[in-house]
Amino acid sequence: MYRRHLSKNELKLIDEKYSNYKSRGGFLTSNQKLRLRGKKKGDEGTTEADFWYRLKKSARGSIVDLQMICDIGDEEQIKEIFQKIPLKKVSKNESLKESQLVSFDQLIASILVSDWRNKDKDDLWKSLLVRDIMSSCLNYTITSGILMTKSHMRLVEEVRDLVDAIVSVSVQVPKDKREAIQF
Repeated sequence: MYRRHLSKNELKLIDEKYSNYKSRGGFLTSNQKLRLRGKKKGDEGTTEADFWYRLKKSARGSIVDLQMICDIGDEEQIKEIFQKIPLKKVSKNESLKESQLVSFDQLIASILVSDWRNKDKDDLWKSLLVRDIMSSCLNYTITSGILMTKSHMRLVEEVRDLVDAIVSVSVQVPKDKREAIQF
């Protein structure tokens, strides 16, 4: 299976969200964007598996490119990359709804979406991703100096310990036994 199981309503919302997003760069071609939204069939001879293989390979390369930009670019350049991105062109007087914007936090939320239709699926990789993201964020709060008191520092360490404990349990406890564990 290559696509999430999406209801007709979810597909409609995705289509509405991205329908005005015209190809303004990015790593997907216009045809790939249409195919992802279900608005275009694949080229003859291109299977769904081939399509997704190419998408994954290209996306992984784009993540490496983004990392390189963040390693080299100055603060202002990086800030512009991670600002909210409008999905359509707007005039100066027009304001956009939140659903017409894309941001890094929305990307993370899309990755971490809980698939309630497939509760038996192992989401350990998501737990590990959350731990790594939170660890990086907590390290930033410590090294940036924004934490002013020792109690704040202790709270950060407690959060870090909690996340480590949750991930540790996820790794050690079989999937079918995890629901019984209360935190």
